[in-house]
Amino acid sequence: MLGWLAGCAEPRVPAGGPRDTTPPGLLNSEPPNEAVNFSGESVRLEFTEYVNQASFARAFSITPEPAGQPRFRWRKRRVTIEYGTLFRDSTTYVISLGNDLRDMRGVALKNPITLAFSTGNIIDQGRIRGRVVESRLGLPAAGLDILAYAVRGDSVAGTPSYRTQSSEDGSFALSYLREGQYFVAAVQDRNRDLRPSLGELFAAPPVPAVMATPDTMAAAYRWVVSRLDTIAPQIDRVRSLSSTRLQVRFSEPVVLSQLAPGIWSLVDSLTGRHVTVRALYLTADNARNVYLRTDPLQDRVYGLRPDPAVTDSSGNSVSAAVLHFTSSARADTTITRFTGFLPLDSADALGLAPFEVPQVMFNEALLDMSPTALLTVTDPSGAQRDVRSVTRDGTTYALQFVPPLAEDDTIGVAIRDPAGRGTYTHHFARAGSHALGGLSGGVLPVSVHTIIDLLNPAGQILLSTTADSTGKFIFDGLPEGEYHIRAYIDANSNGRWDGGQVSPYVAPEPVTWLRAPERVRPRWNTTLGDTLRILS
Repeated sequence: MLGWLAGCAEPRVPAGGPRDTTPPGLLNSEPPNEAVNFSGESVRLEFTEYVNQASFARAFSITPEPAGQPRFRWRKRRVTIEYGTLFRDSTTYVISLGNDLRDMRGVALKNPITLAFSTGNIIDQGRIRGRVVESRLGLPAAGLDILAYAVRGDSVAGTPSYRTQSSEDGSFALSYLREGQYFVAAVQDRNRDLRPSLGELFAAPPVPAVMATPDTMAAAYRWVVSRLDTIAPQIDRVRSLSSTRLQVRFSEPVVLSQLAPGIWSLVDSLTGRHVTVRALYLTADNARNVYLRTDPLQDRVYGLRPDPAVTDSSGNSVSAAVLHFTSSARADTTITRFTGFLPLDSADALGLAPFEVPQVMFNEALLDMSPTALLTVTDPSGAQRDVRSVTRDGTTYALQFVPPLAEDDTIGVAIRDPAGRGTYTHHFARAGSHALGGLSGGVLPVSVHTIIDLLNPAGQILLSTTADSTGKFIFDGLPEGEYHIRAYIDANSNGRWDGGQVSPYVAPEPVTWLRAPERVRPRWNTTLGDTLRILS
C-alpha cells in the first residue's frame, strides 16, 4: 500500500517515567466496525495513545484496495485516511492493522486489529483461521503476513484479496471474507512485494484451496514455516592471504560434501598452467569462507572454479562460474595448531552418549600428516589403543577407537600440538546404561517414508529413526534431560523435511510434533502417552 504522511508534526513522548509495555489499541472508528450502507471517501481511526506514524503506514492495509491514492491526515491520536473517491458500491471492506504498528515508545501490537464496513446492506461473513509454526519444534511463528488469494476455477487472483498477520501465539483469523475458496500463504514480506523472496521465511498452504465460510467451528489448518532457497551459492570474492593460502568467500554458508582438493580448478591466467590445490577446509566461526592451501602462486591473475559438489544447506550446488583474482606472492605465516577437544575440554572424564563422538580440532587443514600421527590413545591399564580419524570440514576430526569405546570404558587421549607447544591430554568415558534412558512411542500413518527426529531444546536434530511395521519407534541410550520429537512423511525421500513452494504450488511435507518436551531419566524407558499422528 502506497501513501504519504501529511498533517501536523508527529508528537514526541517525554523521556523518563515508568517503562511503557502496553501496545496501542483502537478506541473507535468511523465508520464503526461492521457498519453497513456506508458512503464516503475516507475512514477515521482513533487510538488509545499516540502512535508512530511511520509504523502506521507500514501496518495499515485495506482490502479490496479503493481506487484512489490514500492520504493520511493526523490530528493527535486520530488519523483520517482519504481516498478522494467514493468506495465501491455493495462491497465489504476490511481494514487490517498489522504487528508493525507501534506507539511512540516503540511498543508493538501483539495481535493484529481487524475491522470491516460495507457500502451495501450486508457484511461478508466468511472466515478462515489457522496457525503458523516453525518447522523444528512446532513453536509459534508471529508477525508473518497472511495473504489470501481468491481461487476462481483453476486460477488464483494475481493480488491478495485479504491480508492479516499471525499473532504472538502464531494464530491468525481472516474475517469478513466473501464466501469461497482461497489460496492462503504466510510470508515474511520484508520487501512488500506480496511474495516470498530469497531468504524470506514463508509457509506454503497445507492444501491448495481453503474454504471461507461463516462457520466459526470450521477446522483450523496449520502453516509450517520454511525458507525460500532456490539460488545456487556462488563465489563473492577470492582473497589471497599469502602465496599458498586463499580465502574463498561464498554468497551464503556452504557445505563441503567432499574434501577433494584436486577437483577445484586453479589456473594461471597468463600461462594457462594448472596449480595444485593441496587441501581445503572450513572453520567453525564462518561457513561462508572456504580456505584453500595451494602450491606457490605468483603475483598475477588466476582463475578459480570450485568443486561442483559444494552445496548450500538446501542442497543447491555451487555455481560453476570461474572467478578471477590477483594473487599475492608474500610468504605464508600461519602456524598449524591444535585448538581443542570436543565435547568441551575438561580435566574430568566425560560420559559420552552412544551418539556422541570424541573429536579433536585444529585451526586449519593438516598438510602431509594425519591427526592420528599426533595422537596417543591409552586405556586405564596403560596399553595403547589404535585410533582412526574422519573429517567433514578439514579441521574437526572425529575419533574412532579400535576396539570401540565400550560402556563404562574410559580412555586417555594425548595429542602432540603440531605447533610445538607441547602435548595436551584428555579423558573420554562412554556412559553406562545406568546413566542412560530411552524414549519410545508410536506414529501414524505407518509408512516407509515416515521419519522421526529426536531434537534437543535448541532445535538441533540429535538422532533420526523410522518406525516398525506397527508404527512403534524407540530412541535408546539417551542422557538424562528434555527432548523434543518431530515426525514427518519424507515424500521425496531426500532425508529432510521440505516446506514445499508457494508458486508454483507444491504442498509441504506433512509433519507433526510432540506437544511438549519429554524428560528422560536414567535406567528408565519413557513411553509417550499419545500416538503421534501425521495429518496430510
